[in-house]
Amino acid sequence: MLVSCSESQTTDANESYTRWSGKKATSDLKIHHGQYSQTGGLFKEYTLFLELEPSDEWRDEFFKENELIADDEDWSLPEDAPAWFNPDKNCKRWKSPQPFAESLYLQDPATGIMFIYEVQ
Repeated sequence: MLVSCSESQTTDANESYTRWSGKKATSDLKIHHGQYSQTGGLFKEYTLFLELEPSDEWRDEFFKENELIADDEDWSLPEDAPAWFNPDKNCKRWKSPQPFAESLYLQDPATGIMFIYEVQ
């Protein structure tokens, strides 16, 4: 038996969201930009960059499902962030309560636009 492990990548915004979430974006969510890459291997290891404009309901459910908590710590952009991944420094940061989580969840309080950097 041979198993092929190949890398999967996309810079299409909607495709990035779909590969990450496993479903297409609903009407209460506008995806502005996205970049998704998954390593070839037995485990689903991926890196995701998203810029999206969710409804308040979608955002609240996302925070609840992922148990995200507000975080006042300073943050910096990942070195490999695409050029469009440029959240304002006034963005509010959210984080996973899991130790050693590298992911970054930001929301611009003025526009509601979210930036998600997730590493799995």
